[in-house]
Amino acid sequence: MKALGVGIGGVAFADVEVVRGALGAPELRATGRAARRAAVLGITEWHVSLTHTATVAAATVVAS
Repeated sequence: MKALGVGIGGVAFADVEVVRGALGAPELRATGRAARRAAVLGITEWHVSLTHTATVAAATVVAS
């Protein structure tokens, strides 16, 4: 949601999904309001990085 410039509730959580890409790397898939907002902003690519330990998980997303 931050990469789209909106706060929590600006798009539905269900409109943003992380999926396994063809080579196994995570990819972001936007649908619904998230996809429409991305189109308005001219976003054509998503870059996703995920990391985790036994107790903590973190993600970074860059929209370009």
